[in-house]
Amino acid sequence: MSRDEANLPARRLRVALDLFELGEAMLRQRLRRAQPAASEAEIEVAVAAWRTERTGAEHGDAPGKPRPWPLG
Repeated sequence: MSRDEANLPARRLRVALDLFELGEAMLRQRLRRAQPAASEAEIEVAVAAWRTERTGAEHGDAPGKPRPWPLG
């Protein structure tokens, strides 16, 4: 296995994390435009709420039936 092949999972994870950070930055900007009087603290509260209460993804992003955790 070459060094590039060995680093592929780490690179993919880094890309995924970078995309998540970009998505959050875009959300912050959208919130600032929609609510120009909101403080940075209010924006951060809204972002935190989005992370945990996203409409349509209450049980995660995967399709299927929700299952209790931990599985057992």
